[in-house]
Amino acid sequence: MSKFVFRYFADCEDGQMARLETAESGIPVNIFAEDGTDFDLQDGECCKVELYGIGSQVDVYSTAEAMYAAGSKMTVPSMIPMGTFPPKDAGEPFEESAHILFVGTVLEVDTDPEANENQPNYCLKVETLEMTLQLYLRHEGLIEVGSILHGVAWLFGPVTRA
Repeated sequence: MSKFVFRYFADCEDGQMARLETAESGIPVNIFAEDGTDFDLQDGECCKVELYGIGSQVDVYSTAEAMYAAGSKMTVPSMIPMGTFPPKDAGEPFEESAHILFVGTVLEVDTDPEANENQPNYCLKVETLEMTLQLYLRHEGLIEVGSILHGVAWLFGPVTRA
């Protein structure tokens, strides 16, 4: 479970998105609120999320050093909340989303060798900046405990009182 401070709910396509802040640093992050969410949370309340993510554009590295050698400027761990504010040069109207750009370490690996090409074949427990999530991902290579991931994730889960 990852801990956060609740700010507000916002309508989004297919439901509600929770605007939260990380408990330690106050980094804003949006999470799609799944069934089981306490929708009566109030601004400033502590909350927790059984956090899940769907990975995209994810690169896998055996070590942090391999990631840095490939040119990444992000540190291990790190997280940028892509869906909370528009980029400086956004030419189109910005719509908030539950996406983050992250670098994290794989803590646990579960595979589904029966998954078809349109389904995730990995479920990974990943630790990134101030949060741990179960990341569903389609990847053709080997991912092991200790691997470093760099990519995008769409976050979802039930948001409940801590």
